[in-house]
Amino acid sequence: MLHGDSDRIQPFGPGAGTYASRGLVIGGHAVHQTAHQAREKLVDAASHLLETPSDDVTLAEGAAASRSDPSRSVPLGRIAEMAGDADGGFRHYSTYTLPPGSFAFATHIAYVELDPDSGDVRVRDFVAVHDVGNLINPVIVEGQIHGGVVQGFGEAMCEAVSYADDGRPREWSFMDYAMPLAEDLPHMVVETHATEARNGAMGVRGIGEMPSCASPAALANAVHDALRQIGAPIVDIPFTAERVWRATRQASR
Repeated sequence: MLHGDSDRIQPFGPGAGTYASRGLVIGGHAVHQTAHQAREKLVDAASHLLETPSDDVTLAEGAAASRSDPSRSVPLGRIAEMAGDADGGFRHYSTYTLPPGSFAFATHIAYVELDPDSGDVRVRDFVAVHDVGNLINPVIVEGQIHGGVVQGFGEAMCEAVSYADDGRPREWSFMDYAMPLAEDLPHMVVETHATEARNGAMGVRGIGEMPSCASPAALANAVHDALRQIGAPIVDIPFTAERVWRATRQASR
């Protein structure tokens, strides 16, 4: 058996996952900004009703109250009526543009085992460490990293489309298209290291696409590291058993 690891650590910065997680990085910031602006309008309206300065108003449990005199309060519904439009509804619109600087960073390391007689490649361990800024929902972040690594695993190890002489793809369905199964996946360690992004109030970075960008490169480095030990040439992804076996045959000759 030949063993290889991606000993050249792969940092992924600008360009990797730049447009990932639009829902949180852009949409989340937009909601955050709009909510704060709407809150300011409610506080201003409450300060008039309570006849107290805005910095003395607190919003809690469906009402606005005076910090200096908590017995003085008014329901948020009444405040919304006062701050709302002629139709009796409280609406607030906001426009948000994300400033540059939400790039995320990651390091992926893979450890593979390769059988030169059969060309079979097994990924034994995989470590993914991501800096996605502040973690709003750690469970979702970990799930996205797992999903992205699996997607990258499929790209590197088995997924491909072949074409007949007439140009039609041979893989017409998922019965023909090779995708990784749960039993094919390695033991995976996922960690996060948060450094707050400074281009938005939430301090978050992208996460959706980056794992699928970094994992194929780490897997390719590990396989090529194993093949290098016997002088085998570089193999293009996906690392099917036939491709790896042909490379080992060239090395033996």
